[in-house]
Amino acid sequence: MRKILFTIAVAILTSCGGSKKETDPCQGVTAITATSNPATGAVVPAAPGPNFDLAVNVTSSLGNGATIEVIAKPEAGGNAFFTETRDAALFNNFSITNTPANTSVIVEIAITSKACASVKWTGSYRYSRK
Repeated sequence: MRKILFTIAVAILTSCGGSKKETDPCQGVTAITATSNPATGAVVPAAPGPNFDLAVNVTSSLGNGATIEVIAKPEAGGNAFFTETRDAALFNNFSITNTPANTSVIVEIAITSKACASVKWTGSYRYSRK
């Protein structure tokens, strides 16, 4: 009798919700590819400033959209002096403003899919203001 009850209990438990499949929100989201000018990895020679241009071109489909974030901060540490986040387009032009004089700067660029936050493109480059 115990064996029969055990068998029935196991059958009921395995038939209730055991085979539900959740859909992956990242399934079908293509990788983001982009280029920047100055190029990622570049070390740009010192210039007078105080403003410095950045162009970011998305070379892949944006699907459901993406956001682009640009952060500029002193390479030696400290707070960012420039931060801008906006909806990404294929061509994105930024003007990094208020660069401190005699400072080496690192610029971090991140493009993140709106459909799946783990689909991201990142790059960085360095420049200096005289």
